[in-house]
Amino acid sequence: MTDEMQVALVKGAFSVGGVIIGALLTIFRHDIARLFGRIRNDDLKGRWKCVWNVKRESGEVERLEDYVEITKINGKYIRGRSDGTPSADFGSYKIEGRNNPFSICFSYFGTGKARNLFGVALLKRGPYPSTMEGNWWQITHENEIVGGTTVWEKEG
Repeated sequence: MTDEMQVALVKGAFSVGGVIIGALLTIFRHDIARLFGRIRNDDLKGRWKCVWNVKRESGEVERLEDYVEITKINGKYIRGRSDGTPSADFGSYKIEGRNNPFSICFSYFGTGKARNLFGVALLKRGPYPSTMEGNWWQITHENEIVGGTTVWEKEG
């Protein structure tokens, strides 16, 4: 094999390798960006349908549904609000918290007639967060500690 053939073979191998690496980077770009914290988290913004499974101290489990709008994301900080729950009359509330590539942790606090409502939630994110799930805890107006699981599904 001549030197020219060896050079051509090496160039060809590098070209094929570059194409394969480029294709893999394109396919997994969202995962890689999230892994290194370089994604803007715009996929979190928007309206989420939330199911809250309430486990009371008595052992009773109740299912509530509402909608949360994540309105602002500034790096690792998030903000949003809910205008109330159709299946329970506890009013509107705001959320504030932090996110990383794998989870969201936030506190929420009521507004208006629900101003004494405080709680926390921790949600696990997937690689494409159209669904998030986790746990939450709060103190009710009756001074009862309640909590449970929650599942969030992105609308639209």
